[in-house]
Amino acid sequence: MKKRQAKHLFSLAYARSKSATVALNALRFAIEYGRMVDGLGDDAEVRIEDYADHVGISRAHGFRRQQAYRKCFPNQDALDLWRRVIEPALSKSSFDTEPLTAQAVFAGTLSITLSEP
Repeated sequence: MKKRQAKHLFSLAYARSKSATVALNALRFAIEYGRMVDGLGDDAEVRIEDYADHVGISRAHGFRRQQAYRKCFPNQDALDLWRRVIEPALSKSSFDTEPLTAQAVFAGTLSITLSEP
């Protein structure tokens, strides 16, 4: 039987990346990308270039944030994490209107339950 263990998103991201900056960028990506797709609708095809333009960063920086997300959460779809864990908690908190970095820090405190072998 698999044991289930709850972990904070930031702790999980940091453990996988060994970098606080990479972990924070991964959480920022999940929030920014999730908000963007929600604003455009599920059937919109969103390229990373569109994401970078939408949040006002260079194309290269957009790819770095996406890479940070994939490194920290390799088996977790960004939209699923956004919709299932981050967005519901953010919408109930006062962080919903804070700058994105503050929202990412808040998201890092959220717990996710993982199956352990």
